[in-house]
Amino acid sequence: CAFLHAARLDGVHCYVHCARGVSRSSAICLAYALAARPETFPTLEKATAWLERRRPQALPNVGFRDALEAWVQSGGRDACAAALRKLEEAKPAEAAALEAADEADVADALTA
Repeated sequence: CAFLHAARLDGVHCYVHCARGVSRSSAICLAYALAARPETFPTLEKATAWLERRRPQALPNVGFRDALEAWVQSGGRDACAAALRKLEEAKPAEAAALEAADEADVADALTA
């Protein structure tokens, strides 16, 4: 998650992919969304709804969904979120702009 967040803070687009673009890459994007925006995505279900609106073919398999849920429940998401906040402290203006862009994207996707 830190690599993706650092790149995004630098204004770099990140391409997350796997063989079919369905399960593994979806799980990585969900993990990042859960850690980067825990207030926006308090649950895996809400993050999944957003991802499915943005990429309809996204379908993390049951094993990845279970692993993500366990990661959230065990505090892994909170630890990752704390690491991302430290990256943002070094670039507050970029972090604010990224958060605003993310919030607009989520609002657009979830109201469409």
